[in-house]
Amino acid sequence: MVRISVETFFKPDQIGWILARFPELLFASGHNLFLLGVINAIPFVAFAFLTRWRYRMSAAEDPKAFFPHKLGIIVAGLAVLGISLFIQLVVWADVFSPKGGSSTAVIAFVFLPFYALALMPVGYLVGFLIGKWIKR
Repeated sequence: MVRISVETFFKPDQIGWILARFPELLFASGHNLFLLGVINAIPFVAFAFLTRWRYRMSAAEDPKAFFPHKLGIIVAGLAVLGISLFIQLVVWADVFSPKGGSSTAVIAFVFLPFYALALMPVGYLVGFLIGKWIKR
């Protein structure tokens, strides 16, 4: 969706062609948007498993005591979503910009899961600390 939005932003007169061509690019040689989607999904899958694990651990806890953890999970999810969206926007804007862009910009997709996975515990900690502060 981000790719289509950015390409449409730079080429608004070609929206029909962009939408018609998109299914071909999912598995096309040199494009393979399906693989980019799988790479982008890695941190979200990890987030889902960690969230599920944390919520199972909280079953024995008091709901009020779990509030900082819940806020930590929410901020961690927002951090993963934010870094993913940011990298997607920067790369696709560079690829479709009228100036031509960098030929190596798409390499950032390889590092996206690592950045998102590294940012997840930071987001959790920030949310947890804010939750502790609010709970006081």
